Amino acid sequence: MSIFSNDTVEVTHRRVIYTIPKHIFLKTERPNGTTFGLYTADTKSYLDGAYAIVIKYEDKTNKNKEHSRIALKVSLKAKSINDKIKRELDIYKDLLKKRDYSKYICSCHGIESLKYGRKTFNYLTMEYLTCDLFDFIFKHKRPYTSKNIYSILSQTLGGLDFLHKNNIIYNDLKMENIMISGLKCNSETGETTITIKLIDFNCCTITNDNDDDIGGGTLEYMSPELQKCVRKKSFKTLTPKSDVWSFGLLACMLFFQCQPYEAKTGKQIIKNIQTNIYNNLNECSLYVEYLKEDLSLPSFVRKYHSNEEFIIGLMDMCFKTDIKNRAGMSDLLSLFN
Repeated sequence: MSIFSNDTVEVTHRRVIYTIPKHIFLKTERPNGTTFGLYTADTKSYLDGAYAIVIKYEDKTNKNKEHSRIALKVSLKAKSINDKIKRELDIYKDLLKKRDYSKYICSCHGIESLKYGRKTFNYLTMEYLTCDLFDFIFKHKRPYTSKNIYSILSQTLGGLDFLHKNNIIYNDLKMENIMISGLKCNSETGETTITIKLIDFNCCTITNDNDDDIGGGTLEYMSPELQKCVRKKSFKTLTPKSDVWSFGLLACMLFFQCQPYEAKTGKQIIKNIQTNIYNNLNECSLYVEYLKEDLSLPSFVRKYHSNEEFIIGLMDMCFKTDIKNRAGMSDLLSLFN
């Protein structure tokens, strides 16, 4: 439960003035009991996205760093983007009712819609996550092993499976929408454990809504059928197997650090995906040689000769333009079990 203070502050971004509460009082139910916090806005620390900005709030009296910060996602209610904003709000409203809320989905503490002057703003109070998987690997150049990759892929499957069981097709699975939620280093072995959570649900499609006309995603990660749905602006025929295609692309990015369908133009990317012509991954400029070695491989990979052989097999499961021949979520879950 979140309660906003009456006093407000303003944040200007891309010529839009966002009005936000100066303080948020938050009551949170946690496994070890109920916690209370009074969080204050840090207007100098925010992230921007396509449809919203994310403000950091901090409770400086809380010594527990994990619980001392929360995020407020603020979006302006406007006709041009309202459908996608409403989609994320509706999904969180539905997921908040679930008792078996997935640990692989970014937590939402509350939803508000308030009017200030002539503007109406939507607010999502969420857990504070700062680094996405893309920045973690490419910007900060943090070291990771094949064991970390399998763990990240397994956790991602857990999040996708949760969404699919709740009639939600994610549509926008990519490294930028996977946030690092935890890093733990074993002092004895030196191994680092990475935990992740999925964010951003404004491009999702609801499978039990026959009139659903909302969807989208990122071109390089789109399945062939999702591309067609975007062009037709109709997502009635879309199935969860669309996310399986994106999952294969995510695996390629993690293993080979390059896009298999990469091209100089969007038109060529679409052609590559539709015809299922992907680049020779051995020729990727950032190809990671050490991932060919069997370094602490999970048991389900050991029947393959190398990580490379496994990922080629996984690509064959995911990259089928004919949906009937493409692996389903149950196939992937069985593989990563």
